[in-house]
Amino acid sequence: MQILTTNPEHGFSGTVRVNHGLSESEVAAAFQAVGQVVSECLTVSPLEAAAFLDSTYGRHFADSLTHHLPAGAKLATVEQLAVAARAEFEAAEAIWKLQQSRA
Repeated sequence: MQILTTNPEHGFSGTVRVNHGLSESEVAAAFQAVGQVVSECLTVSPLEAAAFLDSTYGRHFADSLTHHLPAGAKLATVEQLAVAARAEFEAAEAIWKLQQSRA
C-alpha cells in the first residue's frame, strides 16, 4: 500500500524538505520509504504510519534522523533517510531494553 502525506508543508515532509533540500518527488519517495519503516518498526498500518509522520511527532522524528546520517552530510538521499529511520528505531529500542533491565 502506498503511504501518502496529507500534510505536505509540515510534519515529516515539510521538515525533510527544509532540512535536506529535497524536491517534491524526493519528499514523496522519502515519506513512502520512511513510512514503511515506521509501519514495520511500530507494527502499525500504513495509514497510522502516515498519521505519525504528518504530525508534530513526524517533524521531531525528521529532525532526529540527522543524527544518523553520514558525517558531514548536508543533504540526505531517500535511502539515507530510510536507513536513518531504522537506526533511530533501533536506538530507541536499545534504550528501552536497557531501562527495562534496570527496573
